[in-house]
Amino acid sequence: MKLATARPRRIAEGAIRFWRWRGWRGRGRVSQLAVAGLALCAALVYAVASDVTSVPAATILAGLPVPASQLPFFDRAGTACPELSPPQLAAQVMTISRFNPHATTAGGGSGIAGLTAAQWRRWKPGPGIARTDIAANILALAHDDCNLAGEVRAAGVPGDRWRLALAAFDVGLRTVISAHGIPASADSYVTTVAAYAAWYEQQAQFGGKATPAASPSPTATATPTPTGSRKASSPKPTASPTASRSASQKPSQKPSTKPSTKPKPKPGPPVITQVTPATPAAGASVTLTGENFGSVQGASYLTLAQVGTSWGTPSDGDELTIAAWSKTSVTFTLPSSTGPFPLEPGPATISVSVDGQTSAARTITVGGTVGPTPVITSVTPSTATAGTSVTLAGENFGSAQGSGYVTLVQGGTSWGTPYDGAQLTIASWSNTSVTFTLPPSTGSFPLQPGTATITVTAGVTSYAESITITS
Repeated sequence: MKLATARPRRIAEGAIRFWRWRGWRGRGRVSQLAVAGLALCAALVYAVASDVTSVPAATILAGLPVPASQLPFFDRAGTACPELSPPQLAAQVMTISRFNPHATTAGGGSGIAGLTAAQWRRWKPGPGIARTDIAANILALAHDDCNLAGEVRAAGVPGDRWRLALAAFDVGLRTVISAHGIPASADSYVTTVAAYAAWYEQQAQFGGKATPAASPSPTATATPTPTGSRKASSPKPTASPTASRSASQKPSQKPSTKPSTKPKPKPGPPVITQVTPATPAAGASVTLTGENFGSVQGASYLTLAQVGTSWGTPSDGDELTIAAWSKTSVTFTLPSSTGPFPLEPGPATISVSVDGQTSAARTITVGGTVGPTPVITSVTPSTATAGTSVTLAGENFGSAQGSGYVTLVQGGTSWGTPYDGAQLTIASWSNTSVTFTLPPSTGSFPLQPGTATITVTAGVTSYAESITITS
């Protein structure tokens, strides 16, 4: 297997720019060497990954060329973690928005990366950045992807972590963890992004030899159409008048008196026409009005989704409480605003699934106010060894921990979130200070020498701060 040299060097440079852009605070020659080493690792991982195409040629989808003004952003953000590459990130954006910074999604996302307000708050690269900033949105999407890759790894979900992260972005992390793999509901999205990624890896923009196609394949939720398949055959010609006359000269037959044996037509998909109330509070009762819900619930279900969390599907750990179910109306109770999977103020979507058919999602706005954003002002010590105590100083952490948590992320591994198998030990928690113990350097998910990031979530997630881990 041959490894190209120009492209890995370009990726390495992009990785260094990425760390600098994030405001990494390493100092001295050792820190610079550490960054260079991380960049080189990212380059080698990308080179190897690019050389081994996991998508058959017959299922490659041609995308739009990345706008020249956006290409540097993908080079930087696409090296955020070993599971991600610039062509893969470009493929995801192609699927989400076709590189349109004004796009919107059915799930409440907006912008070139299709991020929701909550995702933007958590993953934007710094304070004061405009919501419409293209570079920041692409970087925030990369942060989200890398975090999801770490979450599925920590949860022990088998399979390709990039594809699992895509599935979690599409249908929610808990759904992927519950399915212990890519659920059927995310298969179309993952397949489409992977098919575009295989195409982008071949393009000159990302170090390949191919040139962009004249017209891209349509991006949608439909299964990708193989580019190598033949065109659909032309309609058969209408029979000639002579043949028609010959057929019409046959003696007519009496109509059959036997009862029709045609199967009863299957009802159309469920349709939600109204949600009452349109702005409910967490824990409130909500009624959906529409048609084709079925006279009884049976195996049918509702799906409530907000950012990366979903409730109600058979694979979800938290089910929705159904109070009443009829052909035209379903009443259920929204999740609470507390616990490991709280429903937060802001947009959420609801859909109804009946006999394998799912309605179009309707958006509701969960009432309530979003609390002040936690702010980390210092990490002490800023350089620490695995297994030692660290104190975060700041504000808006909350007077008690409650459902709040600290998240530590290094590469594709994270500790501390409700989804993580490895939790962080919290020693103390106040509104202005949190003290916790770093993970050990041994075990299933060891903390390695290098950089890691820390966030505090107390209803809202703080901006990430860096810490240097030494051996």
